[in-house]
Amino acid sequence: GPLGQKCYRDYANDILNSGKHLLSVVDDVLDVSKVEAGSIELRETECDLIDLAASCLRMVKSRAVEKGVTLSDLSERPLPLLFADPVRLKQIINNLLTNAVKFTPDKGSITICTHTSDTGQMIVEISDTGVGINPTELKKVLEPFGLRKKQANNADSTGLGLSIVNSMMQLHGGSIELVSSLGVGTTALLTFPSNRVLQTTSPTEG
Repeated sequence: GPLGQKCYRDYANDILNSGKHLLSVVDDVLDVSKVEAGSIELRETECDLIDLAASCLRMVKSRAVEKGVTLSDLSERPLPLLFADPVRLKQIINNLLTNAVKFTPDKGSITICTHTSDTGQMIVEISDTGVGINPTELKKVLEPFGLRKKQANNADSTGLGLSIVNSMMQLHGGSIELVSSLGVGTTALLTFPSNRVLQTTSPTEG
């Protein structure tokens, strides 16, 4: 048909979105393969988790707005810097926020809260009011292709996101713990060891 028809733009958007999804799947599979081969090397530097979290929140904001989901950052300020790989930190936080938006019903809420523990560890909590995860599936979803039942029929889910988060946390000497109740929501607790927490704070936060 003639150029300029609205449906062509829709088709082009569908092709673009499908291509982006396929690329993200390929990237995830490659990351899992690299982890299993032990070939991922961290490029560590001083990281400002406040800035990193803000950047990740901006990345998921449009999707959250579409669903009427509220995003909140309740992080402690000022916050010490963290010695870590900023690219992998963004990958960790973005995967968790993307999952939270995906499984939180319309008009729900998602919060991120970063703080230090009494023992000097850095803790990142990402909580949502989503569908939740069955307690029997909590360990399974941290494994490669460990789809929860709610994901099984979701074409956007590969079952790799949480597995990659788990692997990246282990590379940093940290851990992830999932706390969830069906129909109530899920909280992902990221714990970074105290030897990665620096005494200096973000220059923007004092």
